[in-house]
Amino acid sequence: LDMVIFTLYGYIGMATFYLVSQWLAQYGEFVAGIPHESAIKLLSVYTAGSLTCVFVTAAFVKEVFSSAIAMIIYTFLSMISLLIVCLFPTPMVVTGFAFIIGFAAAGGVLQIGATIMAMSFPNGKGKATGIFYTAGSLASFTIPLITAKLSKIGIASIMWFDVGLAAAGFLTALFIGYRSRKERGYRLKMNQVEA
Repeated sequence: LDMVIFTLYGYIGMATFYLVSQWLAQYGEFVAGIPHESAIKLLSVYTAGSLTCVFVTAAFVKEVFSSAIAMIIYTFLSMISLLIVCLFPTPMVVTGFAFIIGFAAAGGVLQIGATIMAMSFPNGKGKATGIFYTAGSLASFTIPLITAKLSKIGIASIMWFDVGLAAAGFLTALFIGYRSRKERGYRLKMNQVEA
């Protein structure tokens, strides 16, 4: 079950930020009414968010909170920011969204998921990591096929689809966090018994 959940998270994590990176400029231009030149710059804002997250994660994960908590927080931020940008597609909201989704979805959440998965399967770290990133590769292949069909309905429908993905990612992250905490408690108990 854990392997299935982590694999699902690998798919959803990649799909969430891949989808935004491919459609953010079009969403800003055609849904929020941002001029074309400014809409293209949204990808730079997205990248700035991603880079900021790398530094924040490096500084705080393990020192302040665990990897599992970071994963839950980031997937929750992704879900909420996607919901807000779908409900209120104004230029200011979309610009703020670009930074937040870059931070929360593209700034290392996949690497955190892969790290937790490797720790959960200590005897098969390489295999676990391979499966996790293969799921991400499947997302890179299938998401463009899905969004091509959704774009015929409208670009807004693509972001609503991403809201659903992010919600599934958040639920998956909660489950992983729960299992990770339970596993840590078990290891602590075994260490006390051995001592």
